[in-house]
Amino acid sequence: MDARKTYELEITRVREGIRSQARDVVAREVFLHIYVNGEPEVSLAMLPGKERELALGYCLSSGIIKRLEQVKSLDVEIGAGSDFYSEVRVWTETENGAANFKGGGD
Repeated sequence: MDARKTYELEITRVREGIRSQARDVVAREVFLHIYVNGEPEVSLAMLPGKERELALGYCLSSGIIKRLEQVKSLDVEIGAGSDFYSEVRVWTETENGAANFKGGGD
């Protein structure tokens, strides 16, 4: 099993009215922070994996881009310093076709 997608958890199981303690494997939900042209765009909850595809699908469906060719650069940072979130940074072209690199600020 992919360690990023699941983890073990101590649970209380109830069967036929009888409680027992057990360990179980549960899905791990993480947050994906998407930045577009250096600016925070959205944070989405997801199961780990396919971060790139989710970010591109979000950009297409929300109208940030109309075609995949408008994406000039896409960087994925899995974990981004935590097991609970990852980051995707998408850089797009402007209407005139030039790359749009506004740059993020600190």
